[in-house]
Amino acid sequence: MIEKAREAVEGFNGLYETTEQKLSLTGYSYSTSHNYLRELARISLQFGTIPDQLGEEQINSYLQGLTDRFSGQQGTFKMAVWGLRYYFRMIKNKPTSICLPLIRHTKELPVVLSQQECRRLFKADDDLRHRLMLITLYSAGLRVSELCRLKPCDIDSDRM
Repeated sequence: MIEKAREAVEGFNGLYETTEQKLSLTGYSYSTSHNYLRELARISLQFGTIPDQLGEEQINSYLQGLTDRFSGQQGTFKMAVWGLRYYFRMIKNKPTSICLPLIRHTKELPVVLSQQECRRLFKADDDLRHRLMLITLYSAGLRVSELCRLKPCDIDSDRM
């Protein structure tokens, strides 16, 4: 999509180069940079021009279209808003009359297994070492990477 926009939309090459350079200099990950640039390419292809040339109504209708098309997927909408927000604030360095919507974060409670579900999970593997890892992982609330880095000195056997 980005390559398509670079070929089809006048001025997108400059936008791409500037935005990519600024994103890498400010320490954004490759994935975030690519997502922001993809969303800028998508809106540029939609209207045949770079976002600077678009009015408030056009951007709002584009975002409304995203909410309609991707109603169950907030990720696409969020990336579009964040990509546009980054572009206008950091690249153009000017306040814009375009009021990009705030994105509300849904607060989801973690899944807590019942005692029976825990027993079934812990007994699912016959290997004692695997069972111990599952028990430690769940009861301490560790991530897999944290479990992998555990050392014997990290375990307080007095307190269990």
